[in-house]
Amino acid sequence: MSNAQRVRIEELVGARLTSAADAALCRLVQNHPSGAHLICDISHRLLGLSAVREAEFACDASELMGVSLFGFITEELARIEEGLDEFGWYDLPCPPEVIAETGTNGSDLVPIVAGSCRMTRFVLSDGTAARLVETLS
Repeated sequence: MSNAQRVRIEELVGARLTSAADAALCRLVQNHPSGAHLICDISHRLLGLSAVREAEFACDASELMGVSLFGFITEELARIEEGLDEFGWYDLPCPPEVIAETGTNGSDLVPIVAGSCRMTRFVLSDGTAARLVETLS
């Protein structure tokens, strides 16, 4: 598939924060007491993040809104990503949460430190899926 085709498909099926409920969810993420971010479950585009997570980034978070964070994942998270389908991640209405252990990614721009995180998938008001990623340790 061409890059233009991929972009068009992501536009059609990618998560969008279009309703008041989705905007409220984004505000809750922004006020999360620890590191957390909200991404499109398909494209990994950044939709929102907590102040704690924003402080970890080496740039203004507005520069990353709408940008895929997939290029910043660790080897451990990439392996988990590959197995999500078998885990039931895409089963609706309520897939299980995933607790993941990860190493570092070596990025100064969007750093990931060794520790654990929780990933929760849910459906937004327009039927698209988002993923909340929370740092646990």
